[in-house]
Amino acid sequence: MVATGFEEFVSIVDCGSVTRAAQSLGLPRPTVSKRLARLEERLGVRLLHRTTRRMNLTRHGELLYERARRVVRAAQEAEAAVERLDDKPRGLLRVLIPPRVPQETFTRWLAEFLEAFPEVSLDVVGSDEHLDLVAEGFDVALRYGAIEDTSLVSRTLVVNSAIAVASSRYLENRGTPKSTDDLGKHDCIIGYKGGNVPTPRWPLLSGGWMNVSGRLMTNHEGLRLEAAKRDLGIALVLDRSASELIATGELVHVLPDTIGRIDRARLVYPDRQFLDPKVRAFVDFIVSRVEAAKLSRGER
Repeated sequence: MVATGFEEFVSIVDCGSVTRAAQSLGLPRPTVSKRLARLEERLGVRLLHRTTRRMNLTRHGELLYERARRVVRAAQEAEAAVERLDDKPRGLLRVLIPPRVPQETFTRWLAEFLEAFPEVSLDVVGSDEHLDLVAEGFDVALRYGAIEDTSLVSRTLVVNSAIAVASSRYLENRGTPKSTDDLGKHDCIIGYKGGNVPTPRWPLLSGGWMNVSGRLMTNHEGLRLEAAKRDLGIALVLDRSASELIATGELVHVLPDTIGRIDRARLVYPDRQFLDPKVRAFVDFIVSRVEAAKLSRGER
């Protein structure tokens, strides 16, 4: 019997809804709903409990999902293996990027990639959230910070240092912190963790974290830097963003031997037995552009 509806059923479970499954599969929502209904009708059981807010697997659904998921993945791998016989990048590539990516530079690279690989189409989505790439249907993502999902393969693009900075005028008015204990007397500009959760703590170079407080919170690094320039407090930013302002004396590096961390930008993608040529081509292309940009700036 042909496993009609298996792919739709597995995608609905992975994505958490019919709507997101339809988007992932590139199908109309009614089509996905009909195929699920036909699968349930053919098997004579209900696979999902559906309400307006939630969707849960039934006992029969759990049993089928474990087996159907393996069948679907095997079929996808087989299809991809056949397509890769000529090792030519082709098809839709879905990419997840954080909003803080330099837009002008990245857009230029995307244009060059599309020109170099005319059979590849790009779907680029901006989000700071570390989404489940497989469940959300993404092929590759650009991420900053720690990679907690051990099932992902990563390629490091850039290594930056996060440092604490404040304006000279702010420090003249409020005093320059001599130790972490002094930060309790200061307005610290709070950043976010993962792009969506305010994080009132800063990393220590020796390891661990310390709590800070302040009246301004934002996940936008450029805004944190600008706020520090305008005497609103001490901000944690990337060193390369603040280097020129520190050199001119407009900003001061605060507690340079105590506060900070290494911040890496990486391309990540699911670890699969067969890597799709379009994913390999995109990763290698972006890595090459980043390396060229480093050389042009005299970096190694």
